[in-house]
Amino acid sequence: MLFRSPPPPDDGGYVNVGPNGIATQSSEGWGGTPDRAIDGNTDGQWGAGTTTHTDQLDGTPSWWEVDLQDTYYISYMRIWNRLDCCSERLTNFTITVLDFEREVVWEETFLPNFGQIVGSFLPIEDVESEGQFVRVEMPGQYLSIAELEILTPTGPPPDRKSTRLNSSHVLIS
Repeated sequence: MLFRSPPPPDDGGYVNVGPNGIATQSSEGWGGTPDRAIDGNTDGQWGAGTTTHTDQLDGTPSWWEVDLQDTYYISYMRIWNRLDCCSERLTNFTITVLDFEREVVWEETFLPNFGQIVGSFLPIEDVESEGQFVRVEMPGQYLSIAELEILTPTGPPPDRKSTRLNSSHVLIS
């Protein structure tokens, strides 16, 4: 299965908060430091020096994570792929948004069954969650990310219907 990237949308009214954060990853290979995925540069060519690279030798999943240093309302994201080679590696990955207590508030797996991005990025739409940490994890030794844009509204977040569970665990609004 191939996913074709649409052209990047006009981000008017939204700002990328990724560069505000501190990035870490499970391991580092070939100088592909984690901060490269939040440097504001979407260039997927390895030689540009803006793509991360793990080298997870112990058989555990590779991961990359950013601590945004504050809680943000995340509307949507875009993950930009490495393009010079190895773009097929970014498959069967999970993106997780966690709150300040590291509780999962949103999670989705993308491109299972070895689907591939055709183009430079994959839009991650309808996140609509508040979080402080964003994590990308996948099985395999190598995870390379050219950029993870994390977009939040420049104004107040959209109204969300207030819901809660009553004592019988029934959803009320």
